[in-house]
Amino acid sequence: QTEEIWAAFEYAQGNKVERLCSRLIETERNLGKVRFDRCCAVRVINNLAKKRAMPDSVWRFVSEYSQILLQRAYGSKDAQVIEQQETLLKKLVTAYTTTGSQAFQLADSLLDELAEACDRAGLEPDNQVFQALEQDLLAVLQKQPLAHRLQKPVASDDALIGEIGQDKATLPTREWFISADGIRFKVAEVFPDSQLVLLTNYLGMKISIETVGEFSRRMAQREYRPLKPEATFERVLKTSINGLSKVAENQQKARNAAAVKARQEAELLLQEQKKAKLEAEQRAAEIAKRTQEIKLKQKEKKRLEREQEVRSVVTAMQLGAWIGVEKESSAPKERFKLAVKFAARQKYLFVDKLGIKKLEFSEDDLVAKLIQGTVEVLSNGAEFEDSLERVVSRIRMSK
Repeated sequence: QTEEIWAAFEYAQGNKVERLCSRLIETERNLGKVRFDRCCAVRVINNLAKKRAMPDSVWRFVSEYSQILLQRAYGSKDAQVIEQQETLLKKLVTAYTTTGSQAFQLADSLLDELAEACDRAGLEPDNQVFQALEQDLLAVLQKQPLAHRLQKPVASDDALIGEIGQDKATLPTREWFISADGIRFKVAEVFPDSQLVLLTNYLGMKISIETVGEFSRRMAQREYRPLKPEATFERVLKTSINGLSKVAENQQKARNAAAVKARQEAELLLQEQKKAKLEAEQRAAEIAKRTQEIKLKQKEKKRLEREQEVRSVVTAMQLGAWIGVEKESSAPKERFKLAVKFAARQKYLFVDKLGIKKLEFSEDDLVAKLIQGTVEVLSNGAEFEDSLERVVSRIRMSK
């Protein structure tokens, strides 16, 4: 009965792993094909651009759009489509890197062919890209100077590019191997179209995907070895669990180290931000203080200038000068005449129209009230002196 239970469990587990592995194989097959097609396109582009200077406008179109056109052509597996795209690419590069009659022959309908190719592929290049191509092509045909420079190669998958053109090797699938680290794995699938090998664990989960060449090299160097048939499932399970535990432990250590580093960097950044904020606040406070001091100095300067101006008016007042004094805001100002001026004591006595003393001011008080606006100088007394002088002159003449 125990054997039946174990057999049923093993059967159910095997079906589960098989379903998981089938989905994984299909996914990796598609991803590998896309990866391989891109490598083929990149190889053609980089080989064509190697040691050949070209305008930036051409390289932008090649690296952004020709790469996609070539990649889709390789994905179609149609030799004629691939040849058409490669020919169009060579025509594009040659037209901008040659002169004379050949340039005119290649330039004829070149931009239209590029536009049609993008149209068929469903690509919509930026108008500026075609405008730059058109301007540079016109410069080439008119033999005008045009900047050419060697372009940086398109980033490529070097390991996979090395597999292009190689004989499609055959590796055993569904076979178990052991690595030099003691990790058991199975060759779940070999993808001949992309020259990739999918490696999984006993649960049907992906361990890695390698090129056929890389796998073969590791086999030759004894980094990978076939698992002996006598190894039991229990032993494989135990060893795999130990291997996965080590991987999980290493990953946890790496995550912990990354977390500590992230916290340290965050704390350092926070300290720098606080320091920068404090410095900014100090600078702002200092600027505000200086601004306030400047404003106060300007205000004090204006006050002193105003006070000096008013004091000069007060000192210029002569006997008989009239002032208006505001008693209430709504009432008209009352008028008083300067009757006595003590220059030594800086005292000013004012009388009303009847000659009765009404007001007495020190020079500072009178200046302050004039600045406040409660007192107004109506006359400085010069006309009184003139009148007095005329009266005295007439008396003298009458004698």
